[in-house]
Amino acid sequence: MRFPVATLVAEEGLTGLLLRGLRRREIYRRFALAAGVDARRPRASPLPIECERLGPERIDEYLAFRSDRSRGVIRRRFDAGELCFVGRCDGRLVAATWACPGRARLEFLACEILLPDGFYYSHDTYVMPELRGRHVADAVGEFRRSFMHDAGYDRTVGLFEPENRVATQRGERRRNRVIGRVDCLRLGRWRRLHLRIDSGEVEKRWYRSRRRHRDQGLVTFSLPKNSPRLRGPSDTRTSASVPESLPWSR
Repeated sequence: MRFPVATLVAEEGLTGLLLRGLRRREIYRRFALAAGVDARRPRASPLPIECERLGPERIDEYLAFRSDRSRGVIRRRFDAGELCFVGRCDGRLVAATWACPGRARLEFLACEILLPDGFYYSHDTYVMPELRGRHVADAVGEFRRSFMHDAGYDRTVGLFEPENRVATQRGERRRNRVIGRVDCLRLGRWRRLHLRIDSGEVEKRWYRSRRRHRDQGLVTFSLPKNSPRLRGPSDTRTSASVPESLPWSR
């Protein structure tokens, strides 16, 4: 979708317009890092949504649902231990979401972020356009929450672009906390990733990415385990930091 330049400047400012151009050329990307308790979703969908975990043996069905995803990317997700949860309506896939326990695999940045105990990375939630606004994502998200909670993961971490108003509003409704940001600058095959937490913890590094979306090229970063920004108000655990659900980017 194309927007007049004047409209973009009015909505995003000159800085936002510049960032949009850099993103399009994959030179610079900026994300908000959000975290929170994976709370129950009280809203029920009026549709008869049946939820389940989708295994790697059903990749073809997933790709028929998400034709914008490549087989290689989805195969690597399963090989890395990521979990896919889907919702069906009358037997047809209508929604899906992903969870990665213990780490956030960011293939589009050629890196991964290790998470504290009890955290998982939630991302790539998608609902068929004609069913949006009918709480289908809440139904699948509640199924994911229950599954992950039983497995010992009750907190989520995710990324979203600050310019994404839908993701920002979704996070506010779920009382997620923005705890930091991730900036990535790309110069050829070199990248500089800057991971910062509001309480002051910072990690930044230049690294050379291998072929795009190749798992062996992921460089590892870590979130600080004892950051006060990661701890929820009722968290009494000492071995892990933890926080609420969140909007995701990809």
